[in-house]
Amino acid sequence: MREKAVLVGVGRGIVEATSMSWRARRIAGAEPVAPRVLQTRSDPDPSTFVGKAKLDEIHRTVERSGATAVILNDELSPGQLRTLESG
Repeated sequence: MREKAVLVGVGRGIVEATSMSWRARRIAGAEPVAPRVLQTRSDPDPSTFVGKAKLDEIHRTVERSGATAVILNDELSPGQLRTLESG
């Protein structure tokens, strides 16, 4: 049984891309769940990668879907990771 993952994309003019699904399957061995969470912004939030409203949307999507992982379209900084793990 594959792990279920919520896919999150942040970027300028970001659109839903098949590369995110490919990344989930190839790198993480996970099955992407819908909907994907996308946020258009020029730069990731320095403390949480996504804005607060999107973070809440990610939490709701994880709970509704039963996902056990969240896969981002970029790496988190050590500070972002600490903030998200503690929150």
